[in-house]
Amino acid sequence: MIERFIELVKKSPISTEQFINHCIGVYEILKNNNESEEVCNSGLYHSIYGTSYFNVTVQNVHTDREIIRNEIGEYAENLVYQMCTLPDRDNSILRGEFNLDYQKLFDIVKICKANILDISKNKCLDNNLLFTLDKYNILFSYLSRGFNPFDEKNPIDGKIEVFDGLFSYCQLQELYSRVKQSDYKTNHYSNISGQYSNQTARFSSHLNRTKFFEFGLFSYVQKVAKFFNQDIFVNESYIGCYDKSTCSDSHNDTNNPNTITILIYPNMFWEDIWAGDIKFYDEKSNLNKTIDFKPGRILAFDSRLKHKVMPISSLAQTLRFSISIKCCFFSGLSTEISEIIHVPCS
Repeated sequence: MIERFIELVKKSPISTEQFINHCIGVYEILKNNNESEEVCNSGLYHSIYGTSYFNVTVQNVHTDREIIRNEIGEYAENLVYQMCTLPDRDNSILRGEFNLDYQKLFDIVKICKANILDISKNKCLDNNLLFTLDKYNILFSYLSRGFNPFDEKNPIDGKIEVFDGLFSYCQLQELYSRVKQSDYKTNHYSNISGQYSNQTARFSSHLNRTKFFEFGLFSYVQKVAKFFNQDIFVNESYIGCYDKSTCSDSHNDTNNPNTITILIYPNMFWEDIWAGDIKFYDEKSNLNKTIDFKPGRILAFDSRLKHKVMPISSLAQTLRFSISIKCCFFSGLSTEISEIIHVPCS
């Protein structure tokens, strides 16, 4: 098979040693993973018609498909054709922007993953390629369990879920202690009566990957993931600190679908008259729902929903803290993220 492939390529304008070695490298990775002969052969020929990244072709996709079918078989050639003709191939596959059945998708993911692994042998992977490889690994994990994440509807679409009682007293006490000891900086100025001032500034403290785990947040995000029966991917997390008269302007966290915001309220005590509730608005900016600020409460909502934190009362005797965790489901992973945390639902 390899000898015949080399013979074909050497008749083309791109009969370079680098191209041939790369294609053989992809084939060998698949072979070592005990993939089927059809998948391995597809890996060997994966760029034979050119791709959206690699415009020079060995064979013409419009006239020479029969030649490749005779070499590797109809199913394998069809996989090659799909990979070569998908626009922006990796993003199309990883965003579900295609119409492939389960088995074809799984086989193409195996080949694309092997393609990046072979590329990584010869050069350092940049952040974009590392992110792409991470997503292929996650998608491969889904598919190997017989689960296609693109078949699932957005479970948080337009919704707000409230979780109470997930913290024991000791757990909440430990979390509150960590929150109080965090370093804060001015985040943005909240708008009161059309004016911005230091008096109404909101403060925040970014939580890096290490702190996310130290704060014990993984287990609580996982409980939310179990509720929705989907893995969750954490993009960013930080603590918000609100003093008297502080609030936020109405805003949404993103316009992207399949994204979810998780809010954790770590305060040990809070009086209703201290206010600080959160309001959600519909598409026409009409008030849709108000949820009280309650110690130990967790909210999960569609990140596209417009919302705002109402001003803290001048009667408040303590700061209002909240932990914001910006997340998404698999199909919401559309941009490069440098510090992604994968939280499985099981």
